[in-house]
Amino acid sequence: MIPLAKAQSVRADPIVTGTNQTQASIKIVASPLNLEKVTMPTFGKHRLTGKTQILTSLNDLEINVSDKRYDQTNPWVLQYELSTFNDHDHTLGQKVQLALGQGELTATKAQNLTYQSSAQRLYPAQQKRLVTVADEQRQYRYTIPAAKIKLTVPGNIQAGDYAAKQTVTLFDIAQAK
Repeated sequence: MIPLAKAQSVRADPIVTGTNQTQASIKIVASPLNLEKVTMPTFGKHRLTGKTQILTSLNDLEINVSDKRYDQTNPWVLQYELSTFNDHDHTLGQKVQLALGQGELTATKAQNLTYQSSAQRLYPAQQKRLVTVADEQRQYRYTIPAAKIKLTVPGNIQAGDYAAKQTVTLFDIAQAK
């Protein structure tokens, strides 16, 4: 039998022969296609009647878009979404319907714009396209007059202070592909 020797541990420290540091930088720029200002419809305070009510918006839906893209021949789209109406104790679920009439697109320096717009009816949690624009202007305003914005509320709901989230989304069609 041969006795085994106990191995000794040896510790070696690394030898640094040099370092090199460079700066990492990033530049964040604004998107050339932007929602500048959005004014959403509001419906105010109404008395519970026990019957279905059609409420007219107190103000226009107004959306201002700035388009500073180099290639403005690619269309852009505005979509609208409405969440469910809730108060602290109740939800209206799919009981309400929002009707958005056909809007009008204007631009600062143009008369004949190229766009497609149509009236929409939507229930909560639905997204609908408001307008598709294929034009070469820089500043746009899309407006649906208050008289063309109707919220249908059923009569069999509880009284409450209901609120829903409204979302307008701007899509650059070329970027979405």
